[in-house]
Amino acid sequence: MAKALSIGWFPELIDEMTEYCYVKLHRESGETIVAICDENLLGRVIEYRGIRIRIDREFYGGIKVPVESIHEYIAMGSVVNLIGNNVVREAAKKNKLLLDAAIDLNGILHVQIINVYKW
Repeated sequence: MAKALSIGWFPELIDEMTEYCYVKLHRESGETIVAICDENLLGRVIEYRGIRIRIDREFYGGIKVPVESIHEYIAMGSVVNLIGNNVVREAAKKNKLLLDAAIDLNGILHVQIINVYKW
């Protein structure tokens, strides 16, 4: 019987398979706004029905983290702003209603959460 290889031997493969996003925390008057976007969206402008949405570094460009780690940041937020298919779908793993609440901006999911319960 052949011995299975540990994926740990190929860390570059793990890195290629991992999806990343940017997370930034904004604290104001005792509230925390959490801004999270898919890695590939930072710096882009999305146009939807005549509206331009800028995914700028000032608001979203915090730390780069694996998408699956966003739940700890969502738990910190009074208000959470998610844009990108990867981050919205990951958040929906904890709350399926997020997919129903998300809007589709020309193929890019966006949702805002106001936390009224402990994540």
